[in-house]
Parts: sequence; C-alpha cells; structure tokens
Amino acid sequence: MAEVRLRIDRFDLAKSGVRKGLDGAVRALASECQARAIDNIGAYPEARRPIDTGAMQASIYVETADSSERQEALARAAEQYATASRAEAPPEGAASPRPADLEAKVAVGVEYGVYVEQGTPKMAARPFLEPALASLEAETERVVKEAVAEALREVL
Repeated sequence: MAEVRLRIDRFDLAKSGVRKGLDGAVRALASECQARAIDNIGAYPEARRPIDTGAMQASIYVETADSSERQEALARAAEQYATASRAEAPPEGAASPRPADLEAKVAVGVEYGVYVEQGTPKMAARPFLEPALASLEAETERVVKEAVAEALREVL
C-alpha cells in the first residue's frame, strides 16, 4: 500500500504569519475605506456637498485593537474648524469600544457625522461611509487572499 504523509514542521510560524497577513489586510482595507469616505464627501454636487469647515472630513479615522487615530483626527478637525473662523471647537463624538483583533473601525470623530451619513427628519441622508465600504467589497477577497499567500510564502 502506498502512503503519503503531510507534515508541517513550522505550523505555529505559518499560523502566526497568516494572522499577521490578515491583520495587514484588514488595516489596508480600513485605510482605503477611510480615503474613499473622505473622497465621497468632496464628490457630492456642490449644492448638496456636506462641507462647511472641512472638520468632518478631517475627523475620519481608523481604529484597530492596538492603535487609534482618533485623537489625531479630532485635532485635525479642530484645526479645520478654527481655520474657518469658528469661535469654538467642533463637538466631539463619543468614543466607542475598540475593535477586536483582526477588525478595524472607520469612524467620524465629529458628533454630527452620523446625521450627515444617515439623515434626519429634516435633512436627507448624504452617505459617505457606507458607499466607501461597499466600494471595497469586490476587492476584499483579493486583498485577503494575497495577504495570506504572501504570509505563507514567507514562512514555508
């Protein structure tokens, strides 16, 4: 009887490499989502463009289990708000729990971002985050596969 044995000597190293590759893919996709959300705000026709001071665009940030751009984004938003000759800083949104490992959150630091995204009874929604995420759907599988393949090439 013929017999074939498969042995992976460096399984722990491969597992660690795949996890690192997936983490990199999640971070890259989140950064791209952030960039697209910022672009989406500016792409609205001028009459509906939700830009007054630029604070909302400046406040979009990425947060992962081990890092957050939130404070830097809020500082950028405050600077934009001040540059537009406002007497006070923009309202600060409430912090939410950090994402778990292999997750990333793309969020808007200014409190009124949710009203622009989802609308109000008196104002139509002008979504910018959801379309950014939706536009990445087709690329997600490719980015994840490439990250895992690269991680495995490095360790096997």
